[in-house]
Amino acid sequence: MNLFDSIKINYSLDIISIVKNDESSDGNVYNIKTSDDKYILKIYDDLDKANNMIDIHNYLKKLYVPRIILTKNNEYLFEFDNKYVIIYSFLAGMKVSELIRNNLYSNDIVTSIAKEVRKLHDLTLNKKFNFKTIDFANNLKRKSVLHFDLTKDNIFTNNNHIGFIDFDDAKYGDSVCDIAILLSFLFISKKRGVDNEGIKLFLDNYYNESEIQLRNEETFYIKKYIKCWIDYLLDDHNFDSSLKDSFEFKRASADKLDI
Repeated sequence: MNLFDSIKINYSLDIISIVKNDESSDGNVYNIKTSDDKYILKIYDDLDKANNMIDIHNYLKKLYVPRIILTKNNEYLFEFDNKYVIIYSFLAGMKVSELIRNNLYSNDIVTSIAKEVRKLHDLTLNKKFNFKTIDFANNLKRKSVLHFDLTKDNIFTNNNHIGFIDFDDAKYGDSVCDIAILLSFLFISKKRGVDNEGIKLFLDNYYNESEIQLRNEETFYIKKYIKCWIDYLLDDHNFDSSLKDSFEFKRASADKLDI
């Protein structure tokens, strides 16, 4: 039985098409179109990984994240070809990357992203679930679930809501690690250099005015975490030369951050 027929058997969806998403680096993502909606399908090799995704998406219902679509038997996944399939709701809105291309990116968007990332960390404070602990320094008190891949394509805006997709790389560890990764993706690039004003705006809205000590303790590690994270990526992935150069630039630029 093929994937299309398996989905039709397991879900009450009037499916028009299922198309592989070529933008997915892992090749496990499909776009589903029905007569009245869109969905995202992901195939996981490992049951533990699939269950992690179920746990975190169900827990983060207070945030604007994809919802998991239940099967006809009210299950969160089904097995196909010795792998595990989860169907997510389609998160409407524009990616930050699209906002930048269309000159719609603004200080208000940065402010909203900062506040929503803080909500993510506060909601998952000291909640490890079953995620791997990342231990770049791991000596700070405030720990949470880390999205660990807050790129311009994984952050959405929709009617003043900020949304996050693709928690597949999520980890657990010092919350500031996520901040370091996000700052690297959003405010450091070979094309635009280092946007220290954007970084300050983000940090001013992520931390409350009363959290001077916390902010000082955590931001001290941002430069180190950017470097540790990029070393981690370069050791663990075989990137093409262009992407590798981009990460090397971010790593070299870490010391230029005015924080």
